[in-house]
This record gives sequence, structure tokens and C-alpha cells, in this order.
Amino acid sequence: MILPKRILFIGTVFPEPISSAAGLRTLSLLKDFLSRGDRVLFTSPSDRNAFSDALREMGIETVKIGPNDSAFDTLVREFLPDVVVFDRFMLEEQFGWRVAENAPHALRVLDTIDLHFLRRVRGEWLNDALKTHRLPEGSSIPSEELKRIYSSLEGIETDDSLRELAAIYRCDLSLIVSTFEERLLAERFSVSSELFLGLGFSYPQVSSAVGVENSEENQTHSKRKHFVSIGNFRHAPNRDSAFWLARVLWPQIRDLLAISGDSETELHLYGAYPPKEIMALDSPKNRFRVFGPADDAIRTLEKYRVLLAPIRFGAGIKGKIADAWAAGLPVVTTPIGAEGMFRDDETFAGVVAEDEAAFIEESAGIYRDLYASRSWIAQGSRALESLYSEEKNRAIFLAKLDELGEPENLERHRKRNFIGRMLQSEIAGRTKYMSRWIEEKNKGKSS
Repeated sequence: MILPKRILFIGTVFPEPISSAAGLRTLSLLKDFLSRGDRVLFTSPSDRNAFSDALREMGIETVKIGPNDSAFDTLVREFLPDVVVFDRFMLEEQFGWRVAENAPHALRVLDTIDLHFLRRVRGEWLNDALKTHRLPEGSSIPSEELKRIYSSLEGIETDDSLRELAAIYRCDLSLIVSTFEERLLAERFSVSSELFLGLGFSYPQVSSAVGVENSEENQTHSKRKHFVSIGNFRHAPNRDSAFWLARVLWPQIRDLLAISGDSETELHLYGAYPPKEIMALDSPKNRFRVFGPADDAIRTLEKYRVLLAPIRFGAGIKGKIADAWAAGLPVVTTPIGAEGMFRDDETFAGVVAEDEAAFIEESAGIYRDLYASRSWIAQGSRALESLYSEEKNRAIFLAKLDELGEPENLERHRKRNFIGRMLQSEIAGRTKYMSRWIEEKNKGKSS
């Protein structure tokens, strides 16, 4: 019998499940722990808010912490965690050495969300292309430069990659959401598979029929109207996607539909934290509507016929695409959007457009082709069950933690991870004393 454990979760912010896929991911992991009666303490350097109140209503304790404050050391020693989860590598850099020092026997887990260095370098390539050609945000770029972003790995060994990989080595286990990023770590960077676990998003059993392309539920798809796109606008890839849609893709999709006599179909854009320049894209005349945040992404998507996800750069997996599968929508996306959302022996459950012209043509085509849409809906439902089943992923996750957390297993695991021990020693020497110096400096200011 597995006894309840004490879980210390160190989050970048208190999770916002209605704002981002990352927030939903964090909430999913917390629910995994609660499902078996674990005691969970959620800490974050961010201020408490309505989202921290929601955690407390779930039975999760919450504490605001400081990055250079020895009060965190006391908290760790008193809570005595069995498992510590770091939300992204930056939190491991700040707090990992303190956890190792004050709870050395705790299992240290890094939830990467995505490989940040990969997303950042791709974003730099896009920005460089726009600057080189003196183009405004959201403009078309030459096809060979777009292809480079979609397919090249040359030059990804950046300073950011050193930091993120070091955090992966220092932790006992890293959670990798993308099947592509699993391969990248193993093949490009020679990271042992013992150090990471492939664990995507978690969705409860979906109601849409799997493999029944002419089901009554899928027949209702013909009654749906309009395109939809969605994403948190604090996430740079979503911002670029919105401008690319508004300035380049949608006008041409709209014109293609008009050729076949459709002068009514609209594109509706949703997303949390829209800045004024995104809201200014709203244009009833051009049938491009901007509505801001959606309270329930899946319920919102269920009203529409096709999801557009024109993602030119990024990493990880895309919550909007998994949400569309759950809502029973066909998806049109890019190679970056599809990346990591299928296994090696499978294909992506949606339309993947390799270039701008293909995205425009495929979007208009799938909107008109209800038979093809129903096929994609069925494939999306199967993909959701195969990759992101809440029941399956929860069992895999908790079983791995229990196995690795056994004292004898953890000791052997850490001995084999010599690079991790070396890096732990290095950061303890470098970061620890800098943090202590900052703490003493702050004390002097307040006295």
C-alpha cells in the first residue's frame, strides 16, 4: 500500500487554468497528487490572487516565497517533502539548491512545460527574418526562411540550452510533454532516458465517438459555423499567430471562400490578456472578430467548425489543438503546431500546411469539405485518447514517482547521474553564496 506523500510544488505563478495550457497542466499534476490523498503545498514568488484561493478550496496549502530568502529553507525543513516539483527550469535554478540542502532525500521533479531554449531560438529566427526584410509584425517571410524555422536544428546549442539542460541533469526526473522533445533530448543531447518521462496533457474521457465518422454527434458538425483561433497573448507565438492571421492569412482565406459563394463566414479570435493592439484587430467589416478570453476553452470551441493554429515558432505541445480534439473540431496548423503531438509510428491528427499558400488553401478546403472534416474529428478523438488520457497518464506518472522515490532506487539513480551530481555541486557553490549575499544586502536596506 502506498502511503500519502508530502508534495512541495514550486510554481512560477499560481496556476491560471482558464488563461493558458500551462496553467491547466499544473492543475492536472496537482489533481494527480490529490487523487490519492497526498498533502500538497503550493508555493510561488508571485502574489496570492483568486487562483491561489481556488487552490485552497481544493485543499491545497499556499505560501508566497522569495527567491533570496532563507525563510524558504525553514519552510522546506518543516514541511519535509517527499517530492518537490519545479515549474520550469528557472524555478529549479533559484530554489533547487535550497531543496537539495534542506530536503536531500526528496525526489526532485522538473516540469519543463516545453524546452524554452528551442522556443526562444525559433522566435529569434523569425524576428531576424522580419528585421532583415524590414517587415512589420505578422508579415509573410520568404519561404526558405519559414522552412528553416519549421525544420532546422542548426544553432540550437545556445546559452539557454546549457541552463535548461543543466536543470534537467540536476533533477531526478524531468517531465517532457512533447514526443519530439523526448527524441531531441535523447538523440541530439545524449540525455539518458532514465532522467525524463514523456507525459503530455491529461484530458478526462471525451464524449465524441472514436472512429465513428458518421455518428450523430459528428453530423452536428455541419451545423457549426465560422473559424476559430485561441491562445494566451502573453505567449509570443500566439501574438505572432494573431497578426499573421489578421494581416496575411485570413484575407486570402476569406477571398477563397467568396469564390465559392460564401460571404458570411467569420474568423473569431479568443485569448487571455489581449493587449490593445490585438483588440484593435477586431473588424466586423472584414469578418475578423476579437473576443478576448474564453471562460471555458472547450465549450467555446464546440460552437465552431474549424480551428486555425498558424504557429510559426514555439515548442512543446499546443493546448489549443488538444482542446480542439476534445471539442470535436478539425485542425489546420503548421509543422511547429503539429510537432510532438504524435508518436513515431503515427501521423498528426489534423491538416499540416508546410507553407503559407498551403495553409490558406487547406483552411478554405477543410471548411467546405464536411466529409473530410468528420474524418479528422474521429482521428483527433483517437489521438486525444491515445496521447492524453487522464486515467492513463495519471497512472504512469504516479507509478514512476513511487518507483523512483524508493530510497534504494533513488540512491542508485543519483549515483548513475554523475553529471547531475557534478552540476548540483557547481550551482550550490555559485548560486548559494550569491543568494546569501543578496539576502544580507536586502536585510541591510530594510534595517
